[in-house]
Amino acid sequence: MVTLTPINTTNNLQMSNIGETDMTNTQNSKIITHLRATKGLTQREAMLDYSIQSFTKRISELRKSGYRIDGVKGKHPVTGQQYTRYVLI
Repeated sequence: MVTLTPINTTNNLQMSNIGETDMTNTQNSKIITHLRATKGLTQREAMLDYSIQSFTKRISELRKSGYRIDGVKGKHPVTGQQYTRYVLI
């Protein structure tokens, strides 16, 4: 026989939010460091290099924090896939 124990969802939610904030700050730091050191960052690069899945949300947060970030549209020369490279101005 299996006994199920209820989970206190309030505590789990609070812990999740705290971890999420720390992770968001770390991701934002990684993005800004990368943008300062290079000529930009795409969503694909952010996902592959830094495991950032909500890249456009992080860019939006950084813009709201006062960073001037521009999106430059591009097209891959072989595949024709369109993308946006975000650069710090």
